Amino acid sequence: MVLWLLRWFRGFLTVRLEGVYSEKFLSKMAEEKITVWKLKYQKGTIYGKMLAKDFFVVKKLRKGTGIKIKILSKHGLPFLIRMYKHRIGLMVGTVIFFVILELLSSFIWIINVDGNKKVASHD
Repeated sequence: MVLWLLRWFRGFLTVRLEGVYSEKFLSKMAEEKITVWKLKYQKGTIYGKMLAKDFFVVKKLRKGTGIKIKILSKHGLPFLIRMYKHRIGLMVGTVIFFVILELLSSFIWIINVDGNKKVASHD
């Protein structure tokens, strides 16, 4: 769960690798310490997930190998922020909500004591 949350904050992609020597390309990626998870192999095509920052390294690695890489979907906070970057009111409203929530949670609003009327002293 923690690993998934870290990946979500950094942003990750679902990719498709097609080519004759796609297994060798995966070995090349492992040599460059690029993490790919949830790999599936179907009819000569490899599907997997990788961090968004690693995609640019993979694009450089694929030159001259005959491998085609396609992004199937994008997940995570960086892509969510990019999607809502023109909706400034939504962002400002969210920030104001959490600031007010933090501010109001620092106060004690009410204390009710029911029960014992006499408090014993400790010597």
